Amino acid sequence: MLTYNCANALLKCMVGQAEKYAYTDMYLGLSTTAPSRDGTGYTEPSGNGYVRILLDDAMGSPNLGSATNAEEVHFKAATGSWGTCTHYLIFSAKTGGVLLAYGQLTDEISPVADTVPIIPVGDIVMGLS
Repeated sequence: MLTYNCANALLKCMVGQAEKYAYTDMYLGLSTTAPSRDGTGYTEPSGNGYVRILLDDAMGSPNLGSATNAEEVHFKAATGSWGTCTHYLIFSAKTGGVLLAYGQLTDEISPVADTVPIIPVGDIVMGLS
């Protein structure tokens, strides 16, 4: 689901209040809590090797108002527990930044030391709903 931050940035382009979309990079993160459309409510893991990753070319082409990941997405190996991650997060920056989109994972991820968290193909959905 797109957050209000993302939708407002797109609309500013459409109504001529901005020449280009404000956010050029997308970083994928995880959350142990459900985010809200206003960009709050998420809880990212902290420490134990957790870092957001650049969501480069993993996304497929948009169709009918949404886009999904066409490739598996691999995080860096965990060095300890990240808790039970239930949602993915898409941010405008590797740290800080603006939450642009989010969604519930099909299957929860509970990374522990020496495991590589993977988001399967089609699990990341960015779009209108």
